[in-house]
Amino acid sequence: MYNKSVPWTTFVFMYGYGALTVVVLYYLASFLVRMPWEFFLGALFGAFSLILGILSILFFCILRLPGYSRSEDSQKRIPVRGPRFKKKNKKSSISSNASAGSAQSPLSSGLAVGSAAVSPNVSGIAISSIGILSSPSAGGHSISASLHPNPSSGAHTPTEEFRRESCDWLNALVFNAYARFSPLLWTFAEEKLKARLQTAVSSEYVRGVHLQNLVLPSSTPVFSNMAFTESGMFTFSVDWNSDFQCTLSGELVANWPTPRFAGLPFVLSIQTVVIHGEFWGEFIDEDRICLWCESSPSLRVDISVTAGQNMRFSNSRQINELVNRKIRDVVREFLVFNRFVVDLKTEQFTRET
Repeated sequence: MYNKSVPWTTFVFMYGYGALTVVVLYYLASFLVRMPWEFFLGALFGAFSLILGILSILFFCILRLPGYSRSEDSQKRIPVRGPRFKKKNKKSSISSNASAGSAQSPLSSGLAVGSAAVSPNVSGIAISSIGILSSPSAGGHSISASLHPNPSSGAHTPTEEFRRESCDWLNALVFNAYARFSPLLWTFAEEKLKARLQTAVSSEYVRGVHLQNLVLPSSTPVFSNMAFTESGMFTFSVDWNSDFQCTLSGELVANWPTPRFAGLPFVLSIQTVVIHGEFWGEFIDEDRICLWCESSPSLRVDISVTAGQNMRFSNSRQINELVNRKIRDVVREFLVFNRFVVDLKTEQFTRET
């Protein structure tokens, strides 16, 4: 259906100009038998008229296209062709936005969340609630969390905002697990360290090593770089500049005047232990999380040695190497070759070899 808004004068002009073009072409044909200069002028006039006629016909066709109009009134009457969208109800849109916000915000103001999936492949586990409670006696905050299965958790891919908020929740969860189970961790580490050092009685440079004093660190590790993997597991980094203090005693074997003639007593002090490592974790079920370390973390130990009458022993490289090796063995045995299961419901910590 063509556009009816084209004025009638346009039709008169188009048809009249078309008739004039036909007349010019007729006279152009008659010039072929006359003088050359008359033919030249007629050809120019005829060609010019023919071009104008073609342009006029094209313009006329454009004006007759449906939906085209240069007047404002006609543009208001012509409907716009394109996709039609239904108007949304304001109440329904507000409720849908509220439900979508609650489904994608697992950490709402650090206090509580409701039914948000942790990861698309974490066996359908969702966060049920999380709370932060101040504990003045503990000198920090205690974070309690519980999980429940979500059947639709594996049906979508979480957004970057959801992953970031889930990592914040996971960071709080790992920190809370360390705060709860650190006494058990240090009891195990202390027993292993004593056993390792007391068995180091036969060495090329040192003998009779005993643990005299052990002060557990009061500083807490820093958990960072929380991230979920495509397989449903999660990773995080641990940086710990601990104020661990330990005092050891033993004898340095002297090689003069005869080999292994006597032992020089010494006292060794460990001032600081710096640990950096990458850890992995996964959700076993709705209440348990498994954590492990696949490679030995980097370790730096500050050691000072005194020998004799409280004199600084300059050649302490052998003792440092021995103690560093023993500490690394304990860290490797404790972290690398074990898997730790944290039960969030019963607040129990177990170690699986």
